[in-house]
Amino acid sequence: MSFLYREVRMKNTQLSKIENTTYDKYTLKIEYSYLINSLALLIAYDGVSKVATQSINTFNIPTHHFKKVIFRNEILSFDKLHHEAKLHLEEVYPVLNIGLKNILGIEHTIDKTTNRYKTYYQLINDFKKKYLNNSTLSFLKPSDNFYQIPTDKVYATHYHSNNLRFGRDKEIDPKVSIKKIGPYQPSPHQHLKFFFIYHQPDRQEYVILLYDYFTKGYYWLNTNLLYG
Repeated sequence: MSFLYREVRMKNTQLSKIENTTYDKYTLKIEYSYLINSLALLIAYDGVSKVATQSINTFNIPTHHFKKVIFRNEILSFDKLHHEAKLHLEEVYPVLNIGLKNILGIEHTIDKTTNRYKTYYQLINDFKKKYLNNSTLSFLKPSDNFYQIPTDKVYATHYHSNNLRFGRDKEIDPKVSIKKIGPYQPSPHQHLKFFFIYHQPDRQEYVILLYDYFTKGYYWLNTNLLYG
């Protein structure tokens, strides 16, 4: 059970540019942990977010491209702007989503780090030392370190954690279960389109066969291959 959830964004001066400001995103969540049978503070690093340095009233683009915005250090949904923000659009700055980045020609930030654990751990640890060691939260002490998982708990999950939902039952193996039980639920959309992403050498042997399964049916195709 979570008692508090907050998203914190810290300005990253090294990655910021003239047209946008880059922020490191952190999630703070206070919840009861059954692992330690006590309240715990969870800290997560959620990558970076870019915010335009121009307010939304300076952009000549359809407003449906605006999803999240920042108004006076508060993150808001553009569709739910309150009265004060609407009166001061010159102080409302759009958070740059993929669509806005493409329209404005802003490059996407791609984390190419092969082992993100060390980088993320360092960022979280620095955040903790700088902002939480003097915390007034009653269950935190300045000397508190991260909880060390006991060796016997590493790689250990409950057996039922592997369960996946198929049809009206639960199974573990998706390859077998999707054929035996069927999908969890049919698509709510009436008109569907499938597309394939594949390596060119696989086209003849695998892709065409899979396409025929979809268009002609598995049993029809195998019957004709067997008796044709």
